[in-house]
Amino acid sequence: MSPKISIILPVYNAGEYLAPCLDSLLAQTLRDIEIIVVLDCPTDGSDRVAEDYARRDNRIVLLKNDRNLHTGLSRNRGLDVACGEYVGFADHDDVCAPDMYEILYSTAQAGQADVVISDACEILPDGTRQYCPLPAETPAEGLRRAVLRSLVSGRYSVAGIATFDNVNSVWTELVRRDLLEKHHIRFPDNRKATYEDALFNVAVWLYACRVVHVPHSFYFHRQHDTNTFMQYDYKSYARMDAYLRILQDTLKEAPDGCDYTQLFDESVLRRLYGAFRNELHHKGIIQAWRLFLQIRRSAWRPVLRRFATTSNARRLAPGKRLFLFLLA
Repeated sequence: MSPKISIILPVYNAGEYLAPCLDSLLAQTLRDIEIIVVLDCPTDGSDRVAEDYARRDNRIVLLKNDRNLHTGLSRNRGLDVACGEYVGFADHDDVCAPDMYEILYSTAQAGQADVVISDACEILPDGTRQYCPLPAETPAEGLRRAVLRSLVSGRYSVAGIATFDNVNSVWTELVRRDLLEKHHIRFPDNRKATYEDALFNVAVWLYACRVVHVPHSFYFHRQHDTNTFMQYDYKSYARMDAYLRILQDTLKEAPDGCDYTQLFDESVLRRLYGAFRNELHHKGIIQAWRLFLQIRRSAWRPVLRRFATTSNARRLAPGKRLFLFLLA
């Protein structure tokens, strides 16, 4: 009999965090789950830790990559073998509350939901917990629209304030597996495109018909210096460019008939500005200036010019507004 939930966990060099992560998943009050651990060629012994846990609990399914595929393609390998009615995702250095999946699954069942989403909580390097709640009691269609607007526009989280700008990650969600299979939804290769979670979520929320929010934080994501999003490559122009092209193609096929042009244009500005800041921070002003000139010659410049004429452009922070003015 198929499990109720498949939880997909890519593992690279998780170090001391892997055991607490697996412990929190195996301690779930919902027992009818499978945990698909995708070993992405770790070099620190994380594979041996995972193998030891798999010997002791047959709910763990081990997959081993022949080469380092990174998070996106590793998750796709998990999706290809998942058997659960719903699918969830975890990162190898995070933990979740023991009742997380029981509550999310029962909520999904009660509402026959395609997606159920809960609130986020970040654990900062000093151990402080930073909560990122979504606005509670939002009707389903309003929830879907608000989440999509945030995802497409590329707006960032605001800690401690109820906002929809907290929805890029996939850890706080359950997604009906049939939805993913019907629409062939998978993660991009994040060796080539950045923000793989956001791209996956855009496709999910575009096709989801029934969505539910549980106003509680169950999943605790650790922030530290080794997080992928802290590295230069993750916000490089090449990966941002690939991200924007995939997002553009996804929105062209939007099944709801909505016009996401202005939100996409805002995302172009935010992502390119992020790439420019990333270049300045990691490689200095000369390389940042060269990137600026490259952006001026790119296919994104007409998009920026179009966005510069909107009211949203006038509400940008000064740095982004100057960046847009010089490019447009």
